[in-house]
Amino acid sequence: MKEPVKEKLHYDPKKECGHGNCLGELFPDFLHLTANVLNRGRVFGVLIESFGIGVQRKELVRDEAAWRKCQECPNFDRCLHVSVANLSLQQAVANY
Repeated sequence: MKEPVKEKLHYDPKKECGHGNCLGELFPDFLHLTANVLNRGRVFGVLIESFGIGVQRKELVRDEAAWRKCQECPNFDRCLHVSVANLSLQQAVANY
């Protein structure tokens, strides 16, 4: 039997969605991922399994309920733009 996957939150769960407190938190921080843990943003997450040298598996996940909740937020478009901008910056820094 496979043990449950541990999680690392890349956002503050105490901050409520919809009040502008959560802008840019849809994705985890890809510059600070932890292996063998589900790294979660508010909606999207990534699991990188690594045992020994190298990465054995990568899995992307989406929380469908959180996505629907985000889409109902009046700040959704702004949050999505900030999240994608953060993701682009993280990619640029990682490739530097």
